[in-house]
Parts: sequence; structure tokens; C-alpha cells
Amino acid sequence: MMKAAFVFLADEATHNWAARQTLRFHQAAGLGFEANRLPYHLSLKQPFSIDDLTAAEAFFDRFAASVRAVKVSFQKLACWPSEIFGYPSGVLAFQAEKSPQLAALHTRLNKELEASFGPCPAAFDGDAYTFHMTLSIGGGGWEAYQRAYERFKGGFEGAEAVFDRLALLYYHGEPILPGSYFCYKQAKIL
Repeated sequence: MMKAAFVFLADEATHNWAARQTLRFHQAAGLGFEANRLPYHLSLKQPFSIDDLTAAEAFFDRFAASVRAVKVSFQKLACWPSEIFGYPSGVLAFQAEKSPQLAALHTRLNKELEASFGPCPAAFDGDAYTFHMTLSIGGGGWEAYQRAYERFKGGFEGAEAVFDRLALLYYHGEPILPGSYFCYKQAKIL
């Protein structure tokens, strides 16, 4: 089973800033660097099943040509539990403000995917979608994530980031395992 996800990729300054934060969190709590298998990104649609990578890529090309770079404000550092890799761990991410621009793009992407491929459900679709940039996932136990969060939870409110590329992420197989996904394609957006 193949899956794809659509994400905005961080510009150079945002990437470098996020990498410094990731390293700080790791040094404080031993969280590892699993999230860094992918470039720093703001997800527009979580992984969804695809039957044909070539068709998904053609759709991506059309969609990317109509999208512009986005500037986001982060509301806070967020932490939640995760067992995505089969053991109790966590996620540290910067939660982004849900701007009208991001919400409209998420809705539009879902509608256009459905018009092209039929239903393409993914986790967290719809009004409840939380835009975020993951800094760390897996690699440490849940307690380590809680320690890092408690130490660093303040001070990120209002930090701004620019995302100037759109990317198509590819996931091979279910469940999602380390090494089973990568950034398949990127497109510079103006």
C-alpha cells in the first residue's frame, strides 16, 4: 500500500532555526532525530492511500503551480503522545496559527483530490486540522518528551516562519515504519 502527503517545506532560515531547536530538545531529553528523515515542513494533508504514484505526481504538479509561499505564526510548542513506530513515545511540534489562507488551502486540496481520485481520507482532515511543524517524533520514550516539553514550552509564541516550497511525501507500506518514507518531490512556489 502506498501513501502520499502534501506539505509545505520550510525556507532556509526556518530550517536552520528549527534544526537548532531540535538539537536543544535532543540534548535536554535524548529524543533522537527520527523526524529529520523528512525536511522541516508544515503538513497540508496527512498521509493518504494512493494507487498510482504517477497520477499523484501529475496532480501534485498541477496543484503546486497554483500555490504561493505562506508565512505562518507559531502559537506554541505542542507535545502529544505517539505510538506511530510501535512503542510509547511522543511528538514535539510547533503549532501554527490556523490562518484563513491555510484553512482554505487544506479544504481546496481535499476537494480537488476527491474530484480527481475519489475519497482520499487522512487523519485529522477537516475543520479540526491542526497545522504544525514537527521537530521530533519517536526516538525517545513518552517521559522524555514530557521532560523536553516542560523545559522548553514557553517563548515560541509569535515566532514566524516561511514555507516556500510544496512537497509530495511518499510512504511505502502500512504501518509507517522508520525508513519507509521520504520526500519524493519538491516544487518551488512564489
